[in-house]
Amino acid sequence: MRTAVVRVNVDPDNALAPAQLSEGMAVLLGSVGAVGAELIVKDLASLPAGRREVDGFDIVHVTLRERDLERVPESRVHTALEASLNCEVHIRTV
Repeated sequence: MRTAVVRVNVDPDNALAPAQLSEGMAVLLGSVGAVGAELIVKDLASLPAGRREVDGFDIVHVTLRERDLERVPESRVHTALEASLNCEVHIRTV
């Protein structure tokens, strides 16, 4: 299974206190779980300000019309989307 790694730079200006970073991470963990995403848990306060990143994974769902796939095979669309988006792609046809 291919996954997309999304890196979010957190507090690059080093303005947040360690408690605020921990609280924000707890809120983020609850939010991503609600949408079915995964998150790698890190102790952000222990990292230097320039290296505070949160990593997550993504799956893209695409809906295509059957007649569009007459011109380009689904496998090519799937491969092109995965390569360009760098994530797992699920295709549904209507």
